[in-house]
Amino acid sequence: MILKVAEPGEALGLSALILGTPYEVTAETAGPCQVNFLRRDALMKLLEQHGEWGLHAAQAVSREFQSAYGDIHGTRADAFFRGEVRRLLLSWTSGREQAEEIRVRSILTHEEMAQMIGSSRETVS
Repeated sequence: MILKVAEPGEALGLSALILGTPYEVTAETAGPCQVNFLRRDALMKLLEQHGEWGLHAAQAVSREFQSAYGDIHGTRADAFFRGEVRRLLLSWTSGREQAEEIRVRSILTHEEMAQMIGSSRETVS
């Protein structure tokens, strides 16, 4: 199941890094990318020295939690209906809701989109 599509510059596994636990998911790139790793001790020292960075880290972990909670809530039986496909597509249009027409281009296949909503390729199609 695809849990999310990360944006450029987004931190993955921040909550696991802060807790010092393994990150329990895997990641796959859709194309060439650059990945940087941060050691836990370096992050903790940075957070201790710069309180505002701790606030940003807390906000990032909170967003991660809210997103995960929304995904879990969305995988109930209603995830198999068209509303979930609509919700997924609309989540990719942030900031453009007022436009009369919105075109969404995705690098994901129907199968991958179905995995994101816990549904089937046929439902997405």
